[in-house]
Amino acid sequence: MPESCCVYKCTNKRVPHGTLKFYAIPVVRNERFGSQEVEISQRRRDKWVANLRRTADDGSHSTSTWIPTKHHKVCSVHFIKGEPAKMYDVNNPDWAPTQKMGHDGAEVRGVDGTRYDRLQVRKRKIQVNEAASALLQMQRNPPPMPKPGIECQTDTTGIQLDELNAKYNSLLSENDELKRHIAQQDEELASLRLTEDSLKADEIKLTFFTGIHEWVSFAALLSLIRTQLPDTGHCKLNPFQQFLLCLMKLRLNLGNQDLAYRFNLSVSSVSRIFHRVLDVLFVSLSPLIHWPTRKALRESMPTAFRRFFYKCAIIIDCTEIFIEQPSDLLARAQTWSSYKHHNTVKFLLGITPSCKL
Repeated sequence: MPESCCVYKCTNKRVPHGTLKFYAIPVVRNERFGSQEVEISQRRRDKWVANLRRTADDGSHSTSTWIPTKHHKVCSVHFIKGEPAKMYDVNNPDWAPTQKMGHDGAEVRGVDGTRYDRLQVRKRKIQVNEAASALLQMQRNPPPMPKPGIECQTDTTGIQLDELNAKYNSLLSENDELKRHIAQQDEELASLRLTEDSLKADEIKLTFFTGIHEWVSFAALLSLIRTQLPDTGHCKLNPFQQFLLCLMKLRLNLGNQDLAYRFNLSVSSVSRIFHRVLDVLFVSLSPLIHWPTRKALRESMPTAFRRFFYKCAIIIDCTEIFIEQPSDLLARAQTWSSYKHHNTVKFLLGITPSCKL
């Protein structure tokens, strides 16, 4: 049921996209808001009910027995400015509805909106004049300023000054000690980080983490693929870190969760970066894989092969490595090994007689 105005003879109702607004009859504030708010809210509610002059629903024609509920609304037509004033603005003519109240006289007597506006303008002018007078008074008689070189008397004694000075020196020494401790911690942290400088200065560390024995070779490989790796944007790691992550997984077989902790990434990001760098390495390094000709194979063939296997060109073998069970059903079926009874990845290796893989 749409809301309607409870003012006598007013037929306004709330309609979709309408311009009229409807306001509930004020309620009496609770005691927890303070006695002043309770008193003002009670007076305001009584004023609204008195201005509405509604009779009781029982047909007794008594205004004192009519009790408004939360469903009784008053539309904006019955206010001078179209809405009720704030609760504390008691002198505002819109503190209660006064316009077109439906009874004889149409409007509540003694209500004059223009008079209230003139009063507010007069108050603002008085406030502005008082502020301007205060500023002029300060300009004419500025407060006295302390003169330089004049000592002032305080309650601080010489003993207290010595104590403050000793405490100040203690804080300075403590600050220096903390700075030295922080510098030491930074050096230790830098030695643990896998940066370009740390790997370049320690080839043993470089070999352990990447399997590459010289920094020159590592730098040459990095320069070959650097332009094909993302340097900014959605990737948090620079090309050096991406290349290092891939080599560490290939060299040490570290888990994705381990690498995620080391490089401050999510597990999915580690997997995505590893496969991206692996694809780039395949495209960049596959042209370097060259199978020797039959003539070159015979020239480099060991003596034992020349005697018994002079026609041998390649020695092949197949091996299987255990992997985790794939979540994809097709990949799970393709990687299942009936021989190992496990999911494996299979490698077919070819070796020349001179042991070139």
